[in-house]
Amino acid sequence: MMTSMEDERRSANYKPNIWNYDFVESLRSEYTGAAYQLHVQKLKEDLIHVFKHATYFSKLQILKSIEELGLSNMFEREIEEGLDIIESNYMRSSVNLQGKDIQATALSFRLLRQHGHDVSQDIFIHFIDKKDAFTNGMSTSNVEAIIELLQASHLALEGEDIMAKANSFSYDFLKDVHFHSNLQDNNLSKEVSHTLELPLHWRVPWFEVRYQIGAYAEEPHRNLVLLELAKLNFNMVQAVHQQDLKELSRLIENVSFARDRLVESFLWALGVAPEPHYSCLRKCLTKVIAFILVIDDLYDVYGTLEELECFTRAIERWDSKEIQHFPENVKICF
Repeated sequence: MMTSMEDERRSANYKPNIWNYDFVESLRSEYTGAAYQLHVQKLKEDLIHVFKHATYFSKLQILKSIEELGLSNMFEREIEEGLDIIESNYMRSSVNLQGKDIQATALSFRLLRQHGHDVSQDIFIHFIDKKDAFTNGMSTSNVEAIIELLQASHLALEGEDIMAKANSFSYDFLKDVHFHSNLQDNNLSKEVSHTLELPLHWRVPWFEVRYQIGAYAEEPHRNLVLLELAKLNFNMVQAVHQQDLKELSRLIENVSFARDRLVESFLWALGVAPEPHYSCLRKCLTKVIAFILVIDDLYDVYGTLEELECFTRAIERWDSKEIQHFPENVKICF
């Protein structure tokens, strides 16, 4: 009788997942072990030395690159020190930045707001001309500066009219550059296109890191120590992610009727918590998402009305007695 009922059950005919158990188990990485950790530590020390002896504007660029290349977790103290320098030496003292005012101002504003510092939009007021337009005192030929201005404007608070003007000006300028100007620098052209797509803080951080490493590798004035450290860190963190996923590979193998979306669930968790020390959080989130999908398929596809009514009562009462005579798949879900 049970076999007949099983034969008559509905099926969603889900396609096999391309990331099956064998694929997940085959994942390997050479970026593990003490040798890589020692090399990372050496590169980190070299970069800290460079940072300490850099000019103010160079410090800003290094801080920006550290965050965009996924190294924030490695330089927490240096980032805090850098933010203190920005707040004390620039925001309160109007440091002379030798013609790079708009770029440094926008980058300083963005870095501080991203980290929760209270920064007024008034630091941009001297870039407003007599016609109340956002052009005074800056060179529109500096595309990189306008990119920074647009990124900063995305962190505006409600009612900040200066930031609204900054956003309108920078977006229109970059859009015009993208569609009508023939930039000789192909890398800069790609950066303009990437910036217009989405605000930086809207992107999934760890997925953005891979793009940023590739873009940074093409920059003519790149810091080779920083680039090597970013690549090595990315591969080492990826090795941790792969191990996390392998430990979850058997999570839903006994639930044949449900969608196999283990990797997709893990990628969602990875987007929330990519740092290597959050392995437990990633695995817990993946289990929760996978469990939700299984229950969704149980109600939408697999279960009969009688089974689902009993299953719901069992959950509400937290009593498994009502489902003991049901198929193993239903018992597993409980």
